[in-house]
Amino acid sequence: MTGFTYWFNGEFLPEEQAVIPVNDRGFRLGDGVFDTERTFNGEIFRLAEHLERLERSLRYTRIDPGVSMDDLARLSREAVERNRHLLERHGDFWVTQNISRNGSGGANVAIIVEPLPFTRFAPFYDKGISLVVPPVRASANQGLDPKLKSISRLNMVLADLEGKAIDGDSLSVLVDELGNLAEEQGHHPRLTTEWGRVQVTWWTHKIRNLHRNDFVVAAKSDQVYQTIPQD
Repeated sequence: MTGFTYWFNGEFLPEEQAVIPVNDRGFRLGDGVFDTERTFNGEIFRLAEHLERLERSLRYTRIDPGVSMDDLARLSREAVERNRHLLERHGDFWVTQNISRNGSGGANVAIIVEPLPFTRFAPFYDKGISLVVPPVRASANQGLDPKLKSISRLNMVLADLEGKAIDGDSLSVLVDELGNLAEEQGHHPRLTTEWGRVQVTWWTHKIRNLHRNDFVVAAKSDQVYQTIPQD
């Protein structure tokens, strides 16, 4: 064991003692939500904003955690303090609030502190990242709200396995409806990402200008955008 301490259902426990019953619906059905923050020099970054998003996920899934967001904030900070002696060894932490519906209609609530995997990502700064686009797709907007932080991450797990089978050092990129559209049309946009914003630009590189197909896929892109919840 790594010596970390978690908060679980009302008490702080060594990680090996923080266990859920097998009838937990999160374990059986993926019926749960989470949010994750990182620390900088041992201080949780934007905890209030992350807990606001967690509260939205809880409302969406109709899970009553039985604990307030203020208490979760206080307990999250205390969890970091209880693990601070491990900070120098690991650099900084992930802090995750994990809430699942239990078998009796209540909730199992955990705060998990674990090391940031700096050693895994450090080589990318020198040699770059190999990206793989696997057949597995991101969850459709027409299914669950894309803003929902569900504990079910099976598509991401499968995508990672498929990517690693091609290149063991790769990261996988899951495309969404826009990616499906691009694959269907055999035509790919330029994506410019900024904070809270993505710009999609279609043009034809071969002729260095606009082609009729660019206008067709641009219109279809607008249709995809209309399916995304705006609140």
